[in-house]
Amino acid sequence: MSKLLLQKIGHLTILAEYEDKSLMCKCDCGNIVTRSRSLLYNGTTSSSCGCLKGRAIAQGISRK
Repeated sequence: MSKLLLQKIGHLTILAEYEDKSLMCKCDCGNIVTRSRSLLYNGTTSSSCGCLKGRAIAQGISRK
């Protein structure tokens, strides 16, 4: 078993690692997403499925 499995990064829990180094992750909200391992670890990619952005927009909060 990979050391990455079940590791949590932000709101994402890693479920599987593919040969191309992408990761299948489950967000705390329940959505399943695929993320690039390198982008997820260096902070370039969101640490959620996108649900946080939707919540922020609904609440009138934006990142600047």
